[in-house]
Amino acid sequence: MRTTRKPLRAIAAAAALSVVLAACGQGDDPTMDMPMDEPPAEDPDVVEPDDEAAADGEANAADIQFVQGMIPHHEGAIEMAELVEGRTERQEPIDLANEIIDVQDEEISLLRGMLDRMDADDMAMDDMGDMDHGDMGMMEEGEMEELRQLEGDEFDRRFMEAMIEHHQGAIDMAEQVLAEGQDEEVAGLAQLVIDAQEAEIDQMQQWLEEWELV
Repeated sequence: MRTTRKPLRAIAAAAALSVVLAACGQGDDPTMDMPMDEPPAEDPDVVEPDDEAAADGEANAADIQFVQGMIPHHEGAIEMAELVEGRTERQEPIDLANEIIDVQDEEISLLRGMLDRMDADDMAMDDMGDMDHGDMGMMEEGEMEELRQLEGDEFDRRFMEAMIEHHQGAIDMAEQVLAEGQDEEVAGLAQLVIDAQEAEIDQMQQWLEEWELV
């Protein structure tokens, strides 16, 4: 029996919507309508914080790092998914791969929009070279080449195992930014990534058991 997977396309829409709703809610603060007879006197002993990025809800370094890292992570998933058609006889991996290609390409656009808002760039090529792909669940080039040589059951097994590991890497990244970040849009996206990719991991593990590939 197939479980229903929440389409990742919904993640981008829900994350964007959450930001709009949050922005609208800020205008409902009753303190904004309270009259003030005189502006408060400045206290010379109060030291204003120098780092304005520490303000609640504003992106910090953890948020930027998550968004920058998730772009190549999504690109890696797309590269893996593009190998599926022609190497499997099962429809389930083909459907999953097509969804990954469509949705994660859309999410890359969303992530780049976040970087624009944060006044940040894509991860520099030098930094990408220093990334530990294993910690992020990403396949090394040698592993990708091995996957390209497989077909049938062997391909299905290795593809599912690799995508499960890849999804787990995204979950780990999302959990980290929830703990360390403070941008509301990033947090909304991170939580939805966790929910959706945990569900996909469960589905892929179920397929591997049904196909007796474990």
